[in-house]
Amino acid sequence: MITALVITALSGYGLYVVGSEAGAGGFAFVLTTTLVSFGGAFFVGDKLRQALPDSLFHVSNRMNRIAKALGVDHFNRFLHFIRWNRVALSLRPQLGTRQPADELLASVRSNAVAHTWGAAVHLVASSIAALASLPAALWIFGLGLLLHVYPVLLQVRTHWRLQRLQELSRSR
Repeated sequence: MITALVITALSGYGLYVVGSEAGAGGFAFVLTTTLVSFGGAFFVGDKLRQALPDSLFHVSNRMNRIAKALGVDHFNRFLHFIRWNRVALSLRPQLGTRQPADELLASVRSNAVAHTWGAAVHLVASSIAALASLPAALWIFGLGLLLHVYPVLLQVRTHWRLQRLQELSRSR
C-alpha cells in the first residue's frame, strides 16, 4: 500500500511539474498524463488490490449488463483485431482446472484497480487542463475513457464470467 501511495504522490508531482513548466493546456501535459497513468498503474494495481476487501469485487448481473450495453464487447473485439488481447492474455495466469484459479481472479482484479487508478489520474488531469485549455482537457478525458474506463469495464465483464464459472464449479 505504501508503494501505491508513493507512486501516486510522485505521479502527482510529475504532473504538477509538467503542468507548471510546459502548461496544463499543452501537448506535453496530455502526453505526460497518458504515460503516467499507464506507468503508474502498472505498479499500483496489485498493491491497491491487496488492500481492498474481496467483497468489493463482486460483479452483479446488472453491472455486467451495463458494461455490455456500453459496448465493452465491441471494445474487446477491437483489442482482438489489433492483437492486444494476445499480449494481455500471455501476461495472465492460465486456467488449469474447471474452477477459476485464485491467481487469475487476482490478475483480473489487479487490472481493474490499475485501470481505475489510471482513469482517476486522467480525470484529475483533465480538470486541471480545463483551466488552461478545453481541447487539451477533452483529449485527456477522451484518452482516459479509451485507455482506462473501457478496460475497467472489460475487467468487470471478465470477472463476472469467472464468478459464473466459479458458481457452476461449486454446484457440481
